[in-house]
Amino acid sequence: MEETNKYLEPPKELGCIEDEPDERDHPFGAVAGVPPTDMPTREAGYDVEEKFGKLIDDFQSSTLRCVTEGGTNDAEMTFRAGTNGKQTPHFSRKFVYPEIVADGGGAQPRDFYKFWKGTGLCEEELLPSFPVGIELSEAWARARTILTKQILDNAEKWKCDEYLSIGSDNIDLVRQAIFENAGCGGGYVGVNANMGHFVFFKGWGIHGGYFGYRVKDSYPPTDRWIIIKDGKWHLENQFGSEVRLFSLWTAKKNFPSEENMNVDKNLLDTLYNLIFHRDPDEGAKTHLDMDLNLVLHAFEESGEWKFWDGLIRFLKLMKKPFMIFGKKN
Repeated sequence: MEETNKYLEPPKELGCIEDEPDERDHPFGAVAGVPPTDMPTREAGYDVEEKFGKLIDDFQSSTLRCVTEGGTNDAEMTFRAGTNGKQTPHFSRKFVYPEIVADGGGAQPRDFYKFWKGTGLCEEELLPSFPVGIELSEAWARARTILTKQILDNAEKWKCDEYLSIGSDNIDLVRQAIFENAGCGGGYVGVNANMGHFVFFKGWGIHGGYFGYRVKDSYPPTDRWIIIKDGKWHLENQFGSEVRLFSLWTAKKNFPSEENMNVDKNLLDTLYNLIFHRDPDEGAKTHLDMDLNLVLHAFEESGEWKFWDGLIRFLKLMKKPFMIFGKKN
């Protein structure tokens, strides 16, 4: 008797809109190089959650914010893996979705990664992803929130440096992105569906006799498979619904090496007093544990730095006539 499967039903329209082609995209394949020698084979399998720890399960409920869910999973694992577990942020979905949502709901994955690189992601404790006392709804998820300086300063701390597109037809390139960049985000869509679903691609292996990707979903059960049989992708196993993969993205973050100096409270106090002639304010806490070079770069980009730099230049300029006058006397 053939096995039956709960994944036989067509995939729901869960909020992922396929990216439009854009020649400005940077393909991962152009910079990937030779796969690492320690990357496990297709048969051996790999799972970033097994190596670096499980992420918090967040559910999208009745919303269309799956791109935000899968994208923030990707971001959370990027920082977790890149710091060997020293940083384990949990990012706010509420911060991102209103900024990338399409007119009819849902979002394009490229918009999430562009937002992550340009604005950053704020932590959940500053802007909770779920309402209090009412059900999570699409209307609530889309509604914009006043973004305070504290929220924006926090997001600045959690940017990626680069985001890259991956061709969904190149299994080994997707595996390399998962292994080198601690996962990637990707969409799938049913054969006759208009809108797809976006999940976090966290690993690969052999499942039910077929190669597949291990993915983290925003609906229970969160740990799922997408397997390939005879060149076609199926949800969970060979009896699952046929789907097409699209809009796969991976992100890179350059983390400081162990030799680099990270900024602690004492050093931050010293820097602020030497450069800005004042004690650090509440927003300055975003610089804690960051690489010193990154903090100094952030200082140079700030309006306060430009004020002091301009003032010093002005005083130096004003000083020259008095020095000349003094010499004449």
